[in-house]
Amino acid sequence: KERVEFLERKFGDSADRHLSELAVLRSSHDELRLLHEEHHATLGERVSYLERLCRDSADRHVAQASDLEELKALKAAYNDYTETLASHAKAHDSHAEALARHDS
Repeated sequence: KERVEFLERKFGDSADRHLSELAVLRSSHDELRLLHEEHHATLGERVSYLERLCRDSADRHVAQASDLEELKALKAAYNDYTETLASHAKAHDSHAEALARHDS
């Protein structure tokens, strides 16, 4: 009879300990689940984030394309200016030669 009581006590203690540990694990698991849900983005939030990234990227590309077109226009104006300047320099040299011939 003592052996049976001893075994029942041991199994009871073991079962109580396991129930207690299981309760602690469940509580811990619930806390982690709540934390995960707080920091876990929903599908809608993820889609919104990606849409915002795409929109920002598209806006940047539009701005860069606009800047590129402006640079092309400035380069064309600069090329026209250098051609005009070269033409004026050539005309100046021609006039200088004509004056030199006229003075001699």
